[in-house]
Amino acid sequence: AFENYKEIWLNYPLNEYSEIAWENLNKLAEDSSIEPFIPTANQVYNRGKIFFSIYHYYSALDEFNRILQEDYLNYLSLELHSKTLFKIGMCYFRLRDYNQAKYYLTLSYEKYPSGSVADDSLYYMGMALTSLNMNDDAISYYQKLLKLFPSSNFSDDALYRIGRIYSLRGDFINAASYFKRVSTDYPYGDKLPDVLWELGLIQYRSDDYSSAKITFSNYASSYKGTSLEEKGLLWQAKCYQKLGDNNKAAELYKKIIDLNSYSYYTFASREMLEEMNEEVQIKKINTLLNPENPRIAGIIPDIYAILEEDSYIEGSEINHIDKAIELLKLGFFDSASLETEAGSSEFEENPARTLEIATLFLKSNDYSNSINIIGKNLKQLKSGLNEPYTDYLYYLYYPYG
Repeated sequence: AFENYKEIWLNYPLNEYSEIAWENLNKLAEDSSIEPFIPTANQVYNRGKIFFSIYHYYSALDEFNRILQEDYLNYLSLELHSKTLFKIGMCYFRLRDYNQAKYYLTLSYEKYPSGSVADDSLYYMGMALTSLNMNDDAISYYQKLLKLFPSSNFSDDALYRIGRIYSLRGDFINAASYFKRVSTDYPYGDKLPDVLWELGLIQYRSDDYSSAKITFSNYASSYKGTSLEEKGLLWQAKCYQKLGDNNKAAELYKKIIDLNSYSYYTFASREMLEEMNEEVQIKKINTLLNPENPRIAGIIPDIYAILEEDSYIEGSEINHIDKAIELLKLGFFDSASLETEAGSSEFEENPARTLEIATLFLKSNDYSNSINIIGKNLKQLKSGLNEPYTDYLYYLYYPYG
């Protein structure tokens, strides 16, 4: 009984029996020869992590602050002390209290500059400072991260964020130099599409169309089958127009239309071709799949049934997508978005689930996330779905949003 109560309290802090388990642990210690249960600092830390992972930041703060009390503080390792301070800082960061976040993230780094979360602390300090409009200080922390931890997972993001600060200031020379470093130093990092776009736009606005068309070409070829390919092709075509090569521009606009994505870029390309007196036809889709059609639930009932259910979670297996659906129904859109990110692999196994999530975002008037989840999974969706789902997919994409 003692071990079961302990497991409930440690591993299931949100369970309705968690507090009862804690009371029973104390009763067992009082009524028998069993030693009182005193959780270790690591156990309290892990309990705090559970609260943090499910967005209960105030409850997480209670646990992490408990570790910093005298009972634990005198025996904490540098590593755990630093990680606890970091987690407190991140709780405040998620709660958008950036002054408190900065304070605890600084303490975390200073406590153990070579610890496992040292680079994390420097990165999020930069983000907190940016949110406080202390951009010069933010740059200094990003640069410190790059100098001390060049192999950090945050290094490419740090370069990108420095570039963004300079770009927003209008210092395009410095901005371009940092964006170029991302593409050369971290060519496989997840910030590559962002920096190629930023760099191409700087070159375009600086009338350097020859360089811009190469950058946008690299952008498009790096992301075939996604909305980023279309974006790159369209801006590459605009560069050719600026350079006077309308034939090449028309060829690229037609290529975008032939991708049959029915995105913003499809219709923008048609407009550009019409201005060039080029005729082009876009294949019509089934207009009954418009989400505003009051009878749509009868056409794709498996997608719309989710709107009628009180709870989608059944059985004991709960994955990220199940959580996202529940969070959406409760109105926690940001948290639902995080869960859909974490559950991206689940979409590959069942593409129709992407349509369910996008529909829930749409019906919640969160058009941005509805569009984004389609855009991020477009390649798998187009290859994994058939009629009538593909036409519905197009309606969920840019034209409707």
